[in-house]
Amino acid sequence: MGKSPNGAFGATNGKIGNLVSYKLRGQDVTRMVGQSTKPRSLLQLARSQRLTVVNEFLKPIKGLINIGFKFEAQGSTKHQYNIATSYNMINAIKGEYPFLSMDYSKAKVSSGNLKPVSNLTAEIDGEVLKLAWAYDKKSDFDVRNDRAMVLLLFADNSDPIYLLSGSLRSEGLQIIDVGSQTLSQPFNLYVSFLAEDRDSVSNSQYLYVTKLKD
Repeated sequence: MGKSPNGAFGATNGKIGNLVSYKLRGQDVTRMVGQSTKPRSLLQLARSQRLTVVNEFLKPIKGLINIGFKFEAQGSTKHQYNIATSYNMINAIKGEYPFLSMDYSKAKVSSGNLKPVSNLTAEIDGEVLKLAWAYDKKSDFDVRNDRAMVLLLFADNSDPIYLLSGSLRSEGLQIIDVGSQTLSQPFNLYVSFLAEDRDSVSNSQYLYVTKLKD
């Protein structure tokens, strides 16, 4: 359904019949929706599956993605979710169609120029997950108040856990109470930093956790 907020002869937003209208770089654009009766090629089918796989990865963590790719989207007409989708479709898919899947080790959930996490480690203490990273008082002083952003993706596809504003970089430690049953399975871990003034973010650092210390 299309909308005409400026009246019947004003700009339309959405689809009406075989026409679709939208904003492109501040301009009102209307184009015809094409229809094809040709069978889709193998390349088209593979691209469709790549998009499906990446969307299944990103949609449950959209809140994190909106911050993690916010700064990549600034100054462009693209939404941060679309930028994250494009990056992960190109860089984080493995296998051959029709057996495509995520390569979690190559995926990104944040992208930016802030100093990334270094020497990331994980261990368990009861029902608590302890994450640690390196912090140098001299070289990291200017970024000491960055906040950790953390994502846990579980092997059984249960709901992910993520933090948007965790511990300070200077603390070198993030503690998350997630429950021992959850921690008994392998999971994919991503940690990045958000600047104190929230105007920049680091690339996410990946860690696959298979067995944690008791």
